[in-house]
Amino acid sequence: MKKNEIKIAGLNLIYYELGSGKTLFFRGGRLRALTHINILKELSKNYHVIAPDIPGYGESSTPKVSWSFKDYSIFFDKFMEKINVKEVTALDIR
Repeated sequence: MKKNEIKIAGLNLIYYELGSGKTLFFRGGRLRALTHINILKELSKNYHVIAPDIPGYGESSTPKVSWSFKDYSIFFDKFMEKINVKEVTALDIR
């Protein structure tokens, strides 16, 4: 598993990558990405998994104001563009 850090819109985002194949974007709710390490390892047997600590959670920076779903959507669109991922399947655990 590779731990990465990237700066987007003034925020530091921590994210993890593991596995290979079709890219799966894993958002594990309002917890650190590694809270779901066992699930990530299983998914990585068949997918290239990207699992961020979303802004405001885990080791990632916290936005100065509360974000809407649209704000998070725009942020992660920029994130995918910056890491050069064109197509992704999203998985959200709540």
